[in-house]
Amino acid sequence: MADHSGLPASLTRFLLATIAAFWAAFAVLLLTDVVSIRVTQRGAVVLVAVLMLGNAAVMGMLAWLALRGRRFFDYAAVAVVAVNILLTVTDEVGAYDMAYLGVSIALLALLAWSMRASRRTGP
Repeated sequence: MADHSGLPASLTRFLLATIAAFWAAFAVLLLTDVVSIRVTQRGAVVLVAVLMLGNAAVMGMLAWLALRGRRFFDYAAVAVVAVNILLTVTDEVGAYDMAYLGVSIALLALLAWSMRASRRTGP
């Protein structure tokens, strides 16, 4: 079994968990009207917040499961991060979006680095 205890894997899992916490916190702030988005219908705001919570749950799960020897979860993490990047650039990109995009691209690079490192040290 590949060694996934190195620095790249640890940083990747940490960043996945951090982004998951960000999405969960933002969804709660949105639901409690502490922050707002350009959507005015309450049902649409709730739907967006639920989608954010779903994203947070998936990323949190992947923070726990990715880079631990099961390639399915490694590739699932790549897919989720790639979709998040795609959704970010198709939005009206502002300063916060650019910051998140930078972190997401760094996460994708860390995932690639970790997966490549584990392939070299694999069985």
